[in-house]
Amino acid sequence: MKKQTEAVYPSKYIKFRLKNITHNTSADDFVFVRSIIKNSLDPIVPLMAGITRADPNYFVNLQTRGFDKRRLVVLEYVIAGSGHITYNGITKKVSAGDFYLLNSEFNGSYHSDPQDPFVKKWVNLNGQLVPSLLKAHGIKNQVLILHFDAERYLDDILDILSSYDEGNPQEYDRKLSHVLIDLFVDIRSFQEMQKKELRSASISEMVKYIDNNLLQNEITVDSLSNEFYVSRRTVHRMFVKEFNMPPLKYITAKKMELAQKMLAEDLSVEEVSKQLYFSNPEYFRKVFVSVCGMSPQKYKKQMQKKS
Repeated sequence: MKKQTEAVYPSKYIKFRLKNITHNTSADDFVFVRSIIKNSLDPIVPLMAGITRADPNYFVNLQTRGFDKRRLVVLEYVIAGSGHITYNGITKKVSAGDFYLLNSEFNGSYHSDPQDPFVKKWVNLNGQLVPSLLKAHGIKNQVLILHFDAERYLDDILDILSSYDEGNPQEYDRKLSHVLIDLFVDIRSFQEMQKKELRSASISEMVKYIDNNLLQNEITVDSLSNEFYVSRRTVHRMFVKEFNMPPLKYITAKKMELAQKMLAEDLSVEEVSKQLYFSNPEYFRKVFVSVCGMSPQKYKKQMQKKS
């Protein structure tokens, strides 16, 4: 059974917010402020919404006490300017064109850049729907920041809330639900596209790194993992998918291509072995024979005859 609702005037809500959130409220133009507190077990409970035209001192410092935060989610889109979000000792910058989501676990602060204060559209929501959407789409972090065009969704939400009837909310909640579902589907698609682009960029960057560093560093699966901030398993999977061979085999093949050029330029087997970071000339010879089908000395003589 639902708890009985309690009437709360907007002024009381603002006082509550000032008590529980250190906040420069003068920068907000409120489109909606709830006057009736509803049980957060309802599917959707809009709390507040508006447009912020921040001054250089604008900040919000969220605390964990007060209204039921178990399902509270903040959605914001930066129209202009920039600001910073700080939580768990991490500070992230948000700028025009960025959308960010703060879930119920968020315990931090955000503020505008004093030199370039942001303008943003936002909504605070409670209820079961948004946490369910977060879970369904695999969004677990306290903060999600995407350079993603979410303004149209915020505009739709603000438009619905501008005429929201708390006494008869069913039709408005239905419309809000549709907008939120579409928003999260779009977020999922955007993230999947980003991951595909990142995978493509990462493998191309790894190949470029290998080509540029064969003579500069000893390149291993571990060094690639450390350089590109991905696991050894991910490095392996990416090379197998792209080249149908593990990364070490790819690196060795590239070394042998370069070794052939170096031998043709009359470098000794020992010099080539050393410059390509082989442990010793004997091991280099063994690898060269397995890849090229002949010893490095024989290959060198063949190149000398051709020249």
